[in-house]
Amino acid sequence: MRIAVLGGAGDIGRTAVRFMLAMPGVHRVTVADIRVDKAAEVARDQGGGRAVAARVDVADRRQLIELMREHDVTLGAAGPFYRFEEGVVRAAVEARAAYVSVCDDHDATETVLALDGAARERAARILVGAGWTPGLSNLLAKRAAEGMDRVDAIRIAWAGASADAPGHAVLLHTLHIFAGTVPSFREGRLVRVAAGGEPELVRFPPPVGPVRVFTVGHPEPITVPVHIGKGIQECHVKGGLKEPLLTTLAVAISRLGLIATPGRQRGVAALIKPALPWLERLGPRAIPCSAIRVDVTGTRGGIPARASWGAADRMAILTALPAALITHRLGQGLITRLGVYPPEADGAVDPRWLCQAASERGLAIVNLAGA
Repeated sequence: MRIAVLGGAGDIGRTAVRFMLAMPGVHRVTVADIRVDKAAEVARDQGGGRAVAARVDVADRRQLIELMREHDVTLGAAGPFYRFEEGVVRAAVEARAAYVSVCDDHDATETVLALDGAARERAARILVGAGWTPGLSNLLAKRAAEGMDRVDAIRIAWAGASADAPGHAVLLHTLHIFAGTVPSFREGRLVRVAAGGEPELVRFPPPVGPVRVFTVGHPEPITVPVHIGKGIQECHVKGGLKEPLLTTLAVAISRLGLIATPGRQRGVAALIKPALPWLERLGPRAIPCSAIRVDVTGTRGGIPARASWGAADRMAILTALPAALITHRLGQGLITRLGVYPPEADGAVDPRWLCQAASERGLAIVNLAGA
């Protein structure tokens, strides 16, 4: 199997490369990144002769099409996705490719889902939102809903730490999801709500523990109610950082309108990035660990039911391991559904398989019932 990893020199990409090189039947992984020197380091350090580096600009559609046609499957880990994902997906459609991405921007997700018909016409298999959140979150929601005859609410929460995600694209994404209004599923329909509101203290699996989270813009409210169904009335995503000062800062600059556009977000990111090490030291030191928690309520046999699942690990592992497993499965031809779709769609990813496969590779999926 030949696999290409876009953004392969970044934290998520290089971790995915490591996981995929350990999977059966993979004989070449191309570390594709515009920073070819960094890509070469990844290929040299992890490849054992089976990884190669390639300079690839994800904004160059012709280059992407050629790369995708030379590989059995491509993993997209080059953010920010609100800037790049549409172009990459359009290239995958034209190339009739198998493509998996960890796209976590709600606006980019809505845009590429609209390409489903074109992808089916060209027999492309494009699975979007296959990382941590979305990705693992969607599949934990689907697993939690198993056996319920009605689902009332799906509440997804994540906690991160600046120390766990130093990449510039992660900072841009964080500013983007706290900006303006964002999608949320309320009273059985998709609506827009203000980002950065509705604070809540959520207890995550150890070692993360309790973190204050806020409403943020993520793709799950767009896809989960459609594909899980069962009469869902509510689906929302909240997120926060272990460094409370940084979360407060993100909420404050959002309310001031300083990050209302991608251009403003880039400007603010350029100012914040050099100050992050100093800002991180102002509060309690956060361990470099992130977490996900999914709570589903509904009924089973007419009786109220609740199921809760979660996981905690380094952000790169939480994101890259599900993405690598799903990419490998798509490359094996075990996911045959055509079009553009999320991992919880029918015919896509079995949540029990993913949880088992992740656990076998060291990522513990925890049943939080009663926690």
